[in-house]
Amino acid sequence: MNQRKLLDDNRKRFVQLVSFSIVLLLILLLLRSFIRTIDQAEQQLVEDYQQIWVSRLAQVHGLWLARFRPTQLTLNFWQGTDSSEGTGSIHSITLQMNQAGWPKVNSSQDCLLLWRDIMGLDWQQQPSAALAEYAQQECQFTFKQSLVLVYQAQQGQVLLQGL
Repeated sequence: MNQRKLLDDNRKRFVQLVSFSIVLLLILLLLRSFIRTIDQAEQQLVEDYQQIWVSRLAQVHGLWLARFRPTQLTLNFWQGTDSSEGTGSIHSITLQMNQAGWPKVNSSQDCLLLWRDIMGLDWQQQPSAALAEYAQQECQFTFKQSLVLVYQAQQGQVLLQGL
């Protein structure tokens, strides 16, 4: 009888251990899936930023050509504040242009100002913003998930790189 009770207790413990292990495994799988989803969402966000940059730079370059290649270009961008109501305002920005017709940058501060002018928000207000640097006529905007958006001022290109 005593041996039977001991055997039943061991079975109960074994069932509890297996149940706990299965629940723990499911939690770990859900957590892994959640982390992947966050990474994919940030990747998509940075890709969207890249598309906005490409679009806005094409507009800037087109205006630069249409206005006979000035060294300083003043233009207006619509900055929406509420996408559901379509409200916002027009912001006037002035950009220093290089010889190739792209916004000129000479420092990290210029990169931050250009981000604000192109995106309509300060760099620090962007989700996942980590670091903005200037090196060799390039602005490098690094995000928390090791993604880097690179603006090459000489060619007017915006590249997405992973570290």
